[in-house]
Amino acid sequence: MKFENIKIYSDGSCYNKIGEGGIGIYIPLLDRKISIGVKNTSSDRTEILGLLHSLVELNTVNFTKATIYIDNQYVVKTITQKWLVRWIRNGEYGRKNLDLWIPIWEFMETHNRNGRKIELVWIKGHSKAQDFNTKCNHIADMLADYKQKFELTIIDNVKFE
Repeated sequence: MKFENIKIYSDGSCYNKIGEGGIGIYIPLLDRKISIGVKNTSSDRTEILGLLHSLVELNTVNFTKATIYIDNQYVVKTITQKWLVRWIRNGEYGRKNLDLWIPIWEFMETHNRNGRKIELVWIKGHSKAQDFNTKCNHIADMLADYKQKFELTIIDNVKFE
């Protein structure tokens, strides 16, 4: 089955004092909920890992367009404002978390070459609004927090190379 527009909600969380966090991904159309624990990490890293794992999930789906909702402006703007493209073009390989950004760029480029559009959209986190997108973001947030607070961590500061 091919989906014209699939929505994914991604979130990351981290208790920075101890470096333990979680990733939550929710794909309502497939009723797929993913929760991954991460140790030896940071808030930025879990947010970026959330995007990376969302893109990995897209490899299992036939789609024309995917919209990934993220409540972290740094993650969204790194792609939408083309910061990542500039970092790569300028050889800024000392950037933090570049080991995650490079595979994200490669995933997005591969999907684009295959005619599949991926859009990143910032969504206000922890909002009291009752619209569909906010409710879905809240589910992703709970999935990220669950692994961070209640489960043993299962991955250790994953490096993608």
